[in-house]
Amino acid sequence: MQFWDGIADGWRDLGNLARYQRKYNQAEAFYEQSLAVSTDHGLHFSETIYNLGLVALQQNNYEAAYQRFFQLIELVQKQENKARAGFYLTGLAVAAGGINQAERAVKLSMAAQSILESSGNIFPPGEFKEFDHLIRKAHMQFNEIELASIKAVGQAMSMEQAIAYVLQID
Repeated sequence: MQFWDGIADGWRDLGNLARYQRKYNQAEAFYEQSLAVSTDHGLHFSETIYNLGLVALQQNNYEAAYQRFFQLIELVQKQENKARAGFYLTGLAVAAGGINQAERAVKLSMAAQSILESSGNIFPPGEFKEFDHLIRKAHMQFNEIELASIKAVGQAMSMEQAIAYVLQID
């Protein structure tokens, strides 16, 4: 088992290196290899799916990114440890902004912000800062009163409510 774990980690590390070098197609291929090894050998693969979601965002493939982060929300819903849910919700918010689902983007970004900040994390997480324009674009789709109302709904969501919101509307 440890042998395959090391192989999956190696592919993921190569993907990270390629992503940091902005070689997104290469990064995606490495991450897909890591995912295949992990899936074939029953290993944990959430981090690889997360990275595939980031690569999809960086390639402006918002539908694919949404699917990756949605898959992570489905996984986290079944787990007791939901520590990464705020990061996954941020990914969903950014992807929703990219596919012009403004209300969903605003609600999810506000829910993610509340969840991350309540657990001592920064919003937006560093890897999402370059996509902030998509959330701002979503905000601009509403007048001041509408935006305040939508933001309040998102901010009021607990982690469980935000996860349920994602799963119910998709």
